[in-house]
Amino acid sequence: MRLINLGLKEKVTVVGAAEINALFVIRQIETAVKTIKEKYGRVDALINNVSIIDGIGLNTCIDNLVYSLKLNMVCFFTILKYCLPMIKKANSNILNIVSKAAQTGQGNASGYASSKRGLFSLQENRYLI
Repeated sequence: MRLINLGLKEKVTVVGAAEINALFVIRQIETAVKTIKEKYGRVDALINNVSIIDGIGLNTCIDNLVYSLKLNMVCFFTILKYCLPMIKKANSNILNIVSKAAQTGQGNASGYASSKRGLFSLQENRYLI
């Protein structure tokens, strides 16, 4: 089994969160998964370790929350969407690296905690497809 880094490293700043170009990141993911499918033909395991602890409380602007959700959850959703046929075919595993904040919450990390909790639901929905 080879570990393949999709290489989606972005400098993350919560200030100015509206600047995230989600469509660009989604296209990068789509292209990377297509390359993996052509080169290897399968996905043995999907490991998600994307996250940023955002420092977002209820007094922050909504754009910052949306940015955190896009980075922490939408990127995983996109990867799962494009990898799912290969994951199902190979009966592969999915590993999400989360923290107890997904269960208990975390002060001044509303986007982080919410998105990590959302990962549980996304992964469970994978089994319903």
